[in-house]
Amino acid sequence: MTNWIQMLVTALLVPLGMFVIGLIMAKRPPKRINHICGYRTARSMKSQAAWDFANVLSGKIWCVLGAALLIINTVPMLFVMKQSETVIFVLGTALCAFSVLVMIASPFFVEHRLAQEFDEKGTEKSKE
Repeated sequence: MTNWIQMLVTALLVPLGMFVIGLIMAKRPPKRINHICGYRTARSMKSQAAWDFANVLSGKIWCVLGAALLIINTVPMLFVMKQSETVIFVLGTALCAFSVLVMIASPFFVEHRLAQEFDEKGTEKSKE
């Protein structure tokens, strides 16, 4: 049972981190463009409008993905509670890897939306 609890906690670290950081970014994004914190890509740092848009959007995306991953990672772990250490370890590791892949893939959604909303100079396309 101890191994199951440890693996459950491990499997929930990334989703919980994404959810909490997403809440912070969505509610209180960095005010100014900087190279230390926030959603920092070449496209998001072209203008203050692009920066604001990217940081709030990435926060919302991480919040949603984090909440979904909390559920996705918890439910399968409930089914292996009484299984062998090997089964618990393999499932927990697979869930952790999946969570990291989702986290790594999330900027592609933000970059796609930035490309839709802003031109190469960082000017909003609807204001051209």
